[in-house]
Amino acid sequence: MVKDNGGSRNALTQDEARVNATEMIQYGNSLRPLIDKMLLMGGVLDTDTPSGSGILFDPPGAGVAPLTRELFDAAGGNAPYMTPPPAACLSTCAYVFSGQYTMTGAESDSNPELALLLVNVSQPVCQMINVVLGLGSTIPTGSPLTVVTPFNGTNYGAATAVTLAANSSRALCYQETGAGGRYIYVNVIRAR
Repeated sequence: MVKDNGGSRNALTQDEARVNATEMIQYGNSLRPLIDKMLLMGGVLDTDTPSGSGILFDPPGAGVAPLTRELFDAAGGNAPYMTPPPAACLSTCAYVFSGQYTMTGAESDSNPELALLLVNVSQPVCQMINVVLGLGSTIPTGSPLTVVTPFNGTNYGAATAVTLAANSSRALCYQETGAGGRYIYVNVIRAR
């Protein structure tokens, strides 16, 4: 990080923004095949049923039986549980798994997807995410995410559903219109 001329705040260099953006993209992309394996070979569904066979995203040690449904448990997806790079966000942040987003062009344009979200990304990292993804340096705008609702196995489109025109991309970073104008990273880890 470098200090600006006033010396009062830190800013990411372009290289640091690229490293953060690349790490975030790679993490989301690394979860996709693990989820596919759980769904195709492990008998887990992308939506909970009365018998409770839907995928869950609890942190390690927080899950309930059967753990084969848990992405971050060794008995389930055995995925690494990671936190975002600290410099990627404007405040304390964490990855959230949500069913609130529909990304047109990702699969069906009418079904919400399972997505990894990171809310309140810094503008340089947001821009670099789109550059690394080959989407250009322009940050698109989209509807505000007024309430972040973690996925619970059934709540696709719950609370505040958001539709983004992703032009067949499964990941992007956008800026909310109105509200707080936050930058939000969305990576579809299971298109529906």
